[in-house]
Amino acid sequence: MKTIVFIGAGISGLSAATCYQKKFPGDKIIILEKNPVAGGSFVSEQKSGFTFEYGPRGVLKTSHAFFHLLNETNGWHLLKPGKKTSSTRFIWYKNQLNQLGGNPFKMLFAPAMKGVIWSALKERNLKNSCTDEDESLESFFTRRFGSHITKVLLDAFISGVWAGDISKLSVRSAFPSLWEAEKKYGSVIRGLRAGKEESKRKKELELADFPHPETGKSRFYSTEGGIQNFAKHLAERFGDKLKTGGSVVSLLKNEKWEVELSSGEVLLADEVVFSTPASVTASLIEPVDQALAAELQKIDYAPVVSVNLGFASTGTHQQGFGFLIPKIENKPILGIIFNSGTFDGVSPAGGANYTVMIGGACNPDAVKKSEAELISLALESLDSFLGIKEKPVVTGVKLWPAAIPQYNVGHFKHVETITSQTSKHPGLHLLGNWKNGIGVNDCIKSGFNWVKSLN
Repeated sequence: MKTIVFIGAGISGLSAATCYQKKFPGDKIIILEKNPVAGGSFVSEQKSGFTFEYGPRGVLKTSHAFFHLLNETNGWHLLKPGKKTSSTRFIWYKNQLNQLGGNPFKMLFAPAMKGVIWSALKERNLKNSCTDEDESLESFFTRRFGSHITKVLLDAFISGVWAGDISKLSVRSAFPSLWEAEKKYGSVIRGLRAGKEESKRKKELELADFPHPETGKSRFYSTEGGIQNFAKHLAERFGDKLKTGGSVVSLLKNEKWEVELSSGEVLLADEVVFSTPASVTASLIEPVDQALAAELQKIDYAPVVSVNLGFASTGTHQQGFGFLIPKIENKPILGIIFNSGTFDGVSPAGGANYTVMIGGACNPDAVKKSEAELISLALESLDSFLGIKEKPVVTGVKLWPAAIPQYNVGHFKHVETITSQTSKHPGLHLLGNWKNGIGVNDCIKSGFNWVKSLN
């Protein structure tokens, strides 16, 4: 019987531990989490009848690993479908909301979509100048699709998903399918069209790997009471195997791995699995391998603040998921999420619930503001963008100093070096959203694939 210690009980660690326990039921599992509760960035809060989300708030219909894990752990009853309007997204451009999704005519004639069709048609005939190394998203998209698509549509999308800087993020690491499409077919559009069948097969294989019941017609899902209840559901299955509220202070390797806790207790483990942020992993790995720690420290993170605002009523209640803002608009926030337009039951009857996202890689100093300043900025933004002048009945603020790992140019080399260096230490495993995708489904799938690779 092995003893395996999981350090970090975010969604990556919980998913990996769940899968490991199923495959190796005879091994002893210990899961360590420094926070009082498990879940990592899955943080939901109930306040005065509002459900506030401070991190991820759900998954897309294509998130088969998420649905599989929920079903496999007998949690299907927790599944909460999004509203029909949750698929309608907006971009703030030219002092107005530009609709993306939903009504195709509104989307087609939105200022943000100007020239998009022509740029896509033109891209198919552009010369292939793909590099075997790497390239920034800004460089790649400008070269293939022009400045408008890059600085409006792409930049807004990257602000929302990555909170990132398109001049630094890597196309090879952040959008590998696009990089491969140009490399193989000479064009992104031709590559994606030629790869339709292959993409369809991949989706079928993923569903075969992660089978689950039919989810329904919604394109977006969460769990009842907030996404944190998904993490809570997984955590409860481990009972006293999960230890919260104490941090790991050192890691040594002698005959076994020695994991020292802040309480003074030392755990002896045959194997250790990290799913903590790269910098946290690096600080604990350094006494074991300085070179590996140095490589982990090279991975940057973008800071983000989530400001939640609950209103008893509002005459300008918004339908849809929310809107994002490209950098060229020179606004002090990343975007606003319309929580009441995404899920039913997240506000009292007649009320409205918004999340204002602030910070990101392009505006890191914004997160240094006080809580009062951040709430004031959020309220000013609701007034400026949506005309909402009411005072909220309840607020909530959460700062994430290292919210999202940034797959900057050269990231793939860091991952290759880290993987190679880690292999020199039998029993050491590094997981997390800094290597195999930042999405919820990516993190779950990464844990499953790691366990699948074990004998």
